[in-house]
Amino acid sequence: LTLKDTDPRLAFGLICVNMAAALAVLGAIWGTPSVILDLSPATHVILITSAVVGIAVSHLTYCYALNTIGVIASTNITMVTPFITLMLAWVWQGEPITAAKVIFGLAIIAGVAVITATQRRTLPAVPQAD
Repeated sequence: LTLKDTDPRLAFGLICVNMAAALAVLGAIWGTPSVILDLSPATHVILITSAVVGIAVSHLTYCYALNTIGVIASTNITMVTPFITLMLAWVWQGEPITAAKVIFGLAIIAGVAVITATQRRTLPAVPQAD
Protein backbone atom coordinates (compact mmCIF):
# COMPACT_ATOMS: atom_id res chain seq x y z
CA LEU A 1 0.00 0.00 0.00
CA THR A 2 1.41 3.37 -0.98
CA LEU A 3 0.02 6.79 -0.19
CA LYS A 4 1.32 8.38 -3.38
CA ASP A 5 -2.05 9.53 -4.72
CA THR A 6 -3.67 10.12 -1.32
CA ASP A 7 -4.59 13.56 0.01
CA PRO A 8 -1.69 14.56 2.32
CA ARG A 9 -4.04 15.26 5.23
CA LEU A 10 -5.59 11.81 4.98
CA ALA A 11 -2.19 10.16 4.49
CA PHE A 12 -0.84 11.92 7.57
CA GLY A 13 -3.86 10.76 9.58
CA LEU A 14 -3.28 7.17 8.49
CA ILE A 15 0.41 7.38 9.34
CA CYS A 16 -0.42 8.81 12.79
CA VAL A 17 -2.89 6.02 13.57
CA ASN A 18 -0.46 3.32 12.42
CA MET A 19 2.44 4.82 14.37
CA ALA A 20 0.32 5.25 17.50
CA ALA A 21 -0.70 1.60 17.35
CA ALA A 22 2.87 0.42 16.79
CA LEU A 23 4.24 2.60 19.59
CA ALA A 24 1.48 1.47 21.97
CA VAL A 25 2.47 -2.15 21.36
CA LEU A 26 6.18 -1.38 21.81
CA GLY A 27 5.42 0.64 24.93
CA ALA A 28 3.40 -2.22 26.39
CA ILE A 29 6.22 -4.67 25.68
CA TRP A 30 9.27 -2.67 26.79
CA GLY A 31 7.81 0.24 28.72
CA THR A 32 6.01 0.68 32.00
CA PRO A 33 2.37 1.35 31.05
CA SER A 34 1.30 1.67 34.69
CA VAL A 35 3.16 4.99 34.86
CA ILE A 36 0.44 6.52 32.68
CA LEU A 37 -2.16 5.77 35.34
CA ASP A 38 -0.11 7.64 37.95
CA LEU A 39 -0.08 10.88 35.94
CA SER A 40 -2.35 13.74 36.93
CA PRO A 41 -5.18 14.84 34.61
CA ALA A 42 -3.30 18.08 33.95
CA THR A 43 -0.26 16.10 32.78
CA HIS A 44 -2.47 14.07 30.44
CA VAL A 45 -3.82 17.31 28.96
CA ILE A 46 -0.27 18.60 28.46
CA LEU A 47 0.81 15.34 26.77
CA ILE A 48 -2.18 15.28 24.43
CA THR A 49 -1.87 18.97 23.60
CA SER A 50 1.83 18.68 22.89
CA ALA A 51 1.18 15.65 20.69
CA VAL A 52 -1.45 17.48 18.66
CA VAL A 53 0.50 20.71 18.37
CA GLY A 54 3.97 19.22 18.10
CA ILE A 55 3.14 16.48 15.66
CA ALA A 56 -0.09 17.06 13.77
CA VAL A 57 0.05 20.82 13.32
CA SER A 58 3.76 20.85 12.57
CA HIS A 59 3.44 18.15 9.92
CA LEU A 60 0.47 19.84 8.29
CA THR A 61 2.28 23.16 8.17
CA TYR A 62 5.36 21.40 6.78
CA CYS A 63 3.25 19.85 3.99
CA TYR A 64 1.79 23.30 3.31
CA ALA A 65 5.30 24.79 3.19
CA LEU A 66 6.44 22.09 0.76
CA ASN A 67 3.61 23.03 -1.59
CA THR A 68 4.05 26.80 -1.29
CA ILE A 69 7.75 27.62 -0.85
CA GLY A 70 9.27 24.42 -2.20
CA VAL A 71 11.27 21.47 -0.98
CA ILE A 72 14.68 23.10 -0.64
CA ALA A 73 13.48 26.14 1.33
CA SER A 74 11.34 23.93 3.59
CA THR A 75 14.24 21.59 4.22
CA ASN A 76 16.51 24.51 5.03
CA ILE A 77 14.05 25.74 7.63
CA THR A 78 13.87 22.23 9.10
CA MET A 79 17.66 22.11 9.39
CA VAL A 80 17.64 25.23 11.61
CA THR A 81 15.01 23.78 13.97
CA PRO A 82 17.51 22.26 16.48
CA PHE A 83 19.22 25.62 16.90
CA ILE A 84 15.86 27.36 17.41
CA THR A 85 14.89 24.67 19.93
CA LEU A 86 18.13 25.29 21.84
CA MET A 87 17.45 29.02 21.97
CA LEU A 88 13.88 28.46 23.20
CA ALA A 89 15.09 25.98 25.84
CA TRP A 90 17.61 28.58 27.01
CA VAL A 91 14.93 31.29 27.26
CA TRP A 92 12.14 29.21 28.82
CA GLN A 93 13.98 26.56 30.82
CA GLY A 94 17.41 27.98 31.48
CA GLU A 95 19.16 25.32 29.37
CA PRO A 96 22.90 26.03 29.50
CA ILE A 97 24.42 27.11 26.22
CA THR A 98 28.01 26.09 25.68
CA ALA A 99 30.46 27.44 23.13
CA ALA A 100 30.22 24.15 21.20
CA LYS A 101 26.43 24.49 20.90
CA VAL A 102 26.77 28.02 19.57
CA ILE A 103 29.54 27.06 17.13
CA PHE A 104 27.63 24.11 15.72
CA GLY A 105 24.38 26.10 15.63
CA LEU A 106 26.14 28.77 13.59
CA ALA A 107 27.57 26.03 11.36
CA ILE A 108 24.03 24.82 10.68
CA ILE A 109 22.88 28.34 9.83
CA ALA A 110 25.92 28.83 7.56
CA GLY A 111 25.16 25.54 5.82
CA VAL A 112 21.57 26.62 5.23
CA ALA A 113 22.80 29.93 3.83
CA VAL A 114 25.17 28.13 1.42
CA ILE A 115 22.42 25.76 0.27
CA THR A 116 20.02 28.64 -0.27
CA ALA A 117 22.59 30.67 -2.20
CA THR A 118 23.45 27.66 -4.35
CA GLN A 119 19.78 27.01 -5.02
CA ARG A 120 19.25 30.58 -6.18
CA ARG A 121 22.20 30.38 -8.58
CA THR A 122 21.39 26.99 -10.06
CA LEU A 123 17.61 27.06 -10.45
CA PRO A 124 16.19 28.74 -13.53
CA ALA A 125 14.52 32.09 -12.96
CA VAL A 126 10.74 32.01 -12.77
CA PRO A 127 9.15 34.51 -15.16
CA GLN A 128 7.19 37.23 -13.39
CA ALA A 129 3.57 37.81 -14.38
CA ASP A 130 2.75 41.30 -15.62
